[in-house]
Amino acid sequence: MSSANIVFDHVHVISKDPEASVNWFVENLGGERGEGGVFKGAPQIPVKFNGATVIVRGERTGESAGDKGGLEWGTDHFAFQIAGDFQAYCEIHRRTGTIQPDDADRLHRGARWRQHRAIAEGIKTGVLPVPGGAPP
Repeated sequence: MSSANIVFDHVHVISKDPEASVNWFVENLGGERGEGGVFKGAPQIPVKFNGATVIVRGERTGESAGDKGGLEWGTDHFAFQIAGDFQAYCEIHRRTGTIQPDDADRLHRGARWRQHRAIAEGIKTGVLPVPGGAPP
């Protein structure tokens, strides 16, 4: 096994409406919009979260992205840790409709977590509290 120190860097999200998806990450999760550009014929916009990045991009020249029809093999969701008052965070997002209103607490590694509604083209994100409430 390698002794490399591996740290998560980024995930790519392919979106029909990259601007709307970027705005969702900024407005609902507090991400910081980075400088975007066009790569292989498609807009590509980074949204930064304390060292990790969600790169939202559109359809590239020659690609033909389709809608998801339900559960598929591959990534189901990705999750963010929330420092501070996790319950207050969830309540705010419950009122705005971005956290599933019928979503009961779920147990993950000993922590309660919630799932956001699909934000764009079937993409789901989850949130869980930082252990002890302090940033990692």
